[in-house]
Amino acid sequence: MAAQQRISLARNQAQVGRTLNVLVEAYGEMKAAAPRDARPVSLARSYRDAPEVDGLVVISGQSPVGR
Repeated sequence: MAAQQRISLARNQAQVGRTLNVLVEAYGEMKAAAPRDARPVSLARSYRDAPEVDGLVVISGQSPVGR
């Protein structure tokens, strides 16, 4: 399991900063140390992510759900 976690982490980190087509599933706020510092985010998944199995793509700001 530890080997798979290292592989998965490396593959996910390789996606950081890339532009991907995603499906936005939800939006909300990312909590910060101080409540006034919470920021809006959208939660999405890419072609690589299976619902309820894989991780999510976190996007700064609020995007329309379903797009």
